[in-house]
Amino acid sequence: MKVLKAEHFSAIGQKLLNDNQPGSAFEYFRKAAALCSENPRILIPYARCLSQLDETGEALDILDRAQKAEPGNPAPQIFMGIIHYDTGEFAKALDHFNACLHKAPSNQLARNFRALLFFALGKKKEAVRLLSSSWLEHNLDFLSRFCALFEMECRKQELEQSESPLKEEISVPVSMPNPNPEEPITNEKKQGRRQQKRILASAIKALDNKDPKFAFRNFQLLLKQNPSHATATFGAAIALAEMKHYKEARDLVIDYFDRKENSFEPALLAWLGRIYIFLGDFEKANRILRAISIEGPDDFHVFYYLALSLLFQGEKKQALRAFKKSFRLYFVDTLEDCFKPLLKKAESQFLSP
Repeated sequence: MKVLKAEHFSAIGQKLLNDNQPGSAFEYFRKAAALCSENPRILIPYARCLSQLDETGEALDILDRAQKAEPGNPAPQIFMGIIHYDTGEFAKALDHFNACLHKAPSNQLARNFRALLFFALGKKKEAVRLLSSSWLEHNLDFLSRFCALFEMECRKQELEQSESPLKEEISVPVSMPNPNPEEPITNEKKQGRRQQKRILASAIKALDNKDPKFAFRNFQLLLKQNPSHATATFGAAIALAEMKHYKEARDLVIDYFDRKENSFEPALLAWLGRIYIFLGDFEKANRILRAISIEGPDDFHVFYYLALSLLFQGEKKQALRAFKKSFRLYFVDTLEDCFKPLLKKAESQFLSP
């Protein structure tokens, strides 16, 4: 009877913890642990709650108790490793992940976290190779920390590249409405509906094929005929951002919203928040993204972009929570549209000769 009651309290606590309410979850975990003080299934989520409340010492003590109660269980070692990873104690974290793998050599979560540690310790190529070749665990603790680490590292690389004189020499300035003065738009006549569809399809295909300059020219043709074309505005803003013309992308979206008398499409508003992240205005990005009302099955990556704005502001703990929320509520879309492109970007940046 005590076990059932403890599991009931623990289940409530875990639901609150998943909703980013560790303070409310704590009392339920405390009650559960009082009823079953040696049960790892009760103690481990309690320790996770304590770590989110920055009570890392007590969390480690509880995990140690769980390990002693069930020495063959590899799970306490993983969570002790995660706590040390978060506090920057990489040597201790590595010891725990290795201890887990000694007990369970096929534990993919421990392998993935150990790869993150390799990256943090400077073994970047080895880490990215391991993460690229192994099956990625469906685990929010890992996914959120992977995104936090690699989004920050990729941003550092991009900032270094943006300061390169070579990049400035080869960049092409964009002046609206013509994206390239040396290649004037040749088709100025009014397009029929069928022709507009062909132009739109061609522009979208160009974006998919990583040809933002061609895509922008086609989106611009549509916008010259209909400045309130939502899809063309969205596509043109994405193309401009991919060419690193972030201010022009911002102005295009803001002009569109002004023209629509502040009728905000959530997907385009989310992209505006993303543009402000590119521009380094994280406070404004944060305000925009928090103001978007999420309705229906899509979140337009609002939570993922919010995580980025928090991460680049130095609010890592809040960022991890936002990353987790993006995966928990919209796992498939976030994995396909955010996580996998990030992994490819990491491969291109850290595995290239």
